[in-house]
Amino acid sequence: MLQEYITAVSEKDIPRIRSHITNAIKADPTFNTTKVSQYVEYALSKGVMLFEPYAKTPCETVVPENEAEWDQRLFYDKIEDLRLNFAFNDRIEQIRKIGQKVYRDDSFSEAPEDHGSEPKNKVVPLVVGAALLVALATVLYLLLK
Repeated sequence: MLQEYITAVSEKDIPRIRSHITNAIKADPTFNTTKVSQYVEYALSKGVMLFEPYAKTPCETVVPENEAEWDQRLFYDKIEDLRLNFAFNDRIEQIRKIGQKVYRDDSFSEAPEDHGSEPKNKVVPLVVGAALLVALATVLYLLLK
């Protein structure tokens, strides 16, 4: 994991953390590695509240039903939607599907820090866990309000 990212997390610099996560998605659009989930899990383990409730962005990109129309532009537009509204749990699965379709013929490999024995895609359990954290934070916020 990059020292810059660790520093951003320790400083709870949400914009920098989110930037690192979106850059990790761009670097591995097929989610063939665990880097995205590692980044998210690390920030959450340090108590950083990364996520926002879903809200449609002003220029929300509509995903065509016909997957033949999916392209790199759509992939990057959906990452921009994520950047504008970091509703990770609501957006990540769609970004993953688009990335896997558009970049299926490209190869992406894990950085040397990969230990090989871990499952390659830990996004689904991560999304469920993160959703629970968001729900808990919302309840606590409402109770303390």
